[in-house]
Amino acid sequence: MPTFSERPHPLQIDAWRHMGADRRTQCGVALRAQVRRWKSDALRAQHPAWSETQVLRELALIYLRGNT
Repeated sequence: MPTFSERPHPLQIDAWRHMGADRRTQCGVALRAQVRRWKSDALRAQHPAWSETQVLRELALIYLRGNT
């Protein structure tokens, strides 16, 4: 299993600095959307009998409660 350092690599820092605020925001929004897709896919796998409405409701509750 890979290990992750708490500090970003200097090349990442340099890339973020040159990226600009708009692009950093776009990256953050895209990451958030991807995480929601992964979590909803996991909920569907854990609860195959749930309707799409149930999956979306549970996803909303997870984010509302701030847990995973």
